[in-house]
Amino acid sequence: MKNILYLFLISFLIIPGMVVKVAAQTPEKQSTTETADSGSPAAQAPSAAQASPATQAPPAAQASPAAQAPPAEAVVPAKIATPIATVIPKKAAPPDKPESYGGLELLLFEEMVVVASQEAEPMHEAPVITSVITGQEIKRMGARTLNDVLLTLPGFSYTQDHNEYFCAARGIYASSQQKILVLRDGHRLNNRSYSQANFDYSISLDNVKRIEVLRGPGSSLYGDVALTAVINIVTKEGKDLDGVETTIGFGNYSQTRLALVAGKKLGENEDILVSGAYYKNEGEHVSWEDPRDPDNVGSSILYGFRDLPAYDIYFKYRFRGLGVTGSRRYANYNEPRSSAGLTGLIYDYNDFPKFSGTGPGLSSLFDHWEVNYTENISNYKWSSKLFYDGGTLRANMIIYPNSLLHGELVGKERTVGAQSQVVKDYTVGNLGAGNILFGIKAEEMEVYESGFKNGTFPDYNSWPIPILKTGKERIYAAFTQVKHKAFEGLIFNAGLRYDYKVRRKDEVAKVDDVEQFSPRAALIYRPIKMLNLRLSYSHSFVDAPYSYRYNSLPSYQGAVNLKPEELDSYQFSIENVLPGNLISQRLNIFVNEFENVIFRNLAGQYTNAGIVKSNGLEYEVGLQEKYLSLKANYTYQQTVSATGYELKDEMLENVPQHMSNLLLNYAPLYHFGLDDKCDILWLNMGVRYVGEQFARWGKSLTDPKDEVKEALICNLGFTLNELIENTSIGFHAYNVFDQEYYQGGSVDYPYLQPGRWYMAELTYKW
Repeated sequence: MKNILYLFLISFLIIPGMVVKVAAQTPEKQSTTETADSGSPAAQAPSAAQASPATQAPPAAQASPAAQAPPAEAVVPAKIATPIATVIPKKAAPPDKPESYGGLELLLFEEMVVVASQEAEPMHEAPVITSVITGQEIKRMGARTLNDVLLTLPGFSYTQDHNEYFCAARGIYASSQQKILVLRDGHRLNNRSYSQANFDYSISLDNVKRIEVLRGPGSSLYGDVALTAVINIVTKEGKDLDGVETTIGFGNYSQTRLALVAGKKLGENEDILVSGAYYKNEGEHVSWEDPRDPDNVGSSILYGFRDLPAYDIYFKYRFRGLGVTGSRRYANYNEPRSSAGLTGLIYDYNDFPKFSGTGPGLSSLFDHWEVNYTENISNYKWSSKLFYDGGTLRANMIIYPNSLLHGELVGKERTVGAQSQVVKDYTVGNLGAGNILFGIKAEEMEVYESGFKNGTFPDYNSWPIPILKTGKERIYAAFTQVKHKAFEGLIFNAGLRYDYKVRRKDEVAKVDDVEQFSPRAALIYRPIKMLNLRLSYSHSFVDAPYSYRYNSLPSYQGAVNLKPEELDSYQFSIENVLPGNLISQRLNIFVNEFENVIFRNLAGQYTNAGIVKSNGLEYEVGLQEKYLSLKANYTYQQTVSATGYELKDEMLENVPQHMSNLLLNYAPLYHFGLDDKCDILWLNMGVRYVGEQFARWGKSLTDPKDEVKEALICNLGFTLNELIENTSIGFHAYNVFDQEYYQGGSVDYPYLQPGRWYMAELTYKW
């Protein structure tokens, strides 16, 4: 770890000196700003890109949990690259600022984000390191799901589960996606009873303008679940489309994909967006052994989303300060091996009848509705919202394949709540200026229906067993944040949130309510535009999910007094651009202490394991030319100590110590003298390296094999734009060399991963 750290620090000690020398010889160009429509809530406050934080009253940002109106967008000096993100598209670039092909300017740490502070601010002012992926980048790389996008970022690794599809941030995972908070336009997508938000086809990417990823704890503003990261999916505005865009796609394994996005600016202060997406496949059928019994070889379905199709329907309307959003999402992910009883057993999918239209696997249905309002009164910006979330989980679980015993677990929940917050700018004489935010939130969650029926066809128990106890829980929270700029280039950001959770009372055991304080403090220093330093501390938590505490299913037994998991994280980052303004890089070092870790032991019971201490570094570099975009990153993770978890050679089980990514977009027509037609054809290549892992091939065995080999996965694709007017064609192949590799996680042993997949798509706009 020390040798690797010294190598990266030496490069950053040399490069800033070169940057300072060049900066002293070259006058900086002035920034320009472009505001949103004059009548929009975003335009009623000054842009967050302006110099004085006193003037940075946050617009009705899409990631603000209290408002959904878009922030004022900012333009800053171009001809600068970033390995992290691209800025919001502009109509045209000034003559002295070359515009990259595809209509996007690639800027250095000036991209406006809202996920870190619940207000629009340049990335270099965010209190925690933040990444942005634009809709254009998503299209060029051929990303199918949110999981595909996240795996291109430092620190994110895929985690295999019995019947869910997600990844982990910095090696922290569970038997579901419960450590990362996912928002869409500031609205929470994780459900409450299970904290689930799978990164699958239930979250469409077709309506995405950009995805903001806060790479670190976010509980100081967001509370529960914002443990290791916060993801905010910012959707397009109706004015971005001003029409209809339709997509149809087909691929191997009977893949079918349909999407429609329609939007229009209805007036000076009125905008609407409607979108829908559909996806279905038959899965990849492969035969491989059960390592606990090598002579037992059988078929499994990999990456299966069959039976009922996945879909995502979304609606967003804005009129002045009033916003309304609504969505319904669904996906059914097939379990590759059995998920109940003695998990990981081989089964034949066709041997088992369907429950509620689906075979073995997990079906997730979610509804999200919100009404929000934002108003500027004097020097105060008030934002409030009312929200409703509903969800139904159905798990068709294989218990004992040989006897054809299986069952269906059903759980239904609903949540109602309200939130209000206010932001005020201030100045303190010669001591600087800034803004202060204060907010309150209250919500009530109810599990109102639960049941489990099991047996062998057609003999099932006539009355479903109430596996998950019904009941209600409430959360009350207050949070505050101060962002102060003492002088040009130096920013102090501090926040604190208090959560009080009234847990469901048990009929037998005494259950205590939960109180949590979540502080955050950050110091950001930018001596010159080409160099940025950030030091931060954050504390976050995720309460033990309701389904962990009140579940009586033998393979997933609950414990009513499970403690919340808590994370203390220290981060230091250096960001800079090299002379010539074409290459940028950043290094982030983190130290994590994870307490009260929850895991499922060999007896099938959830328990607080103890403490996991880890550290690591994440390095990113990017190159941007008119015809070329290149991004690369490397992650190193080291587990110092762990109690309750298996550890070997400073590696936590099923977490790679080394990971890296290479993303290349290339417009070849540029080299044929067709400078004005470069955007017609873009070639894409993505290469992901996953290092060797410690993983037991059978956690219940006495002396199992405990190593997973490294893997190199390559994706290739191309996008043809406007070859026919208003039409684009894309083709992408995933794991193009059919690399055989395995990945573990919450399962009993590493599972075989999908081979070569491909998809061809046609998009038409009118």
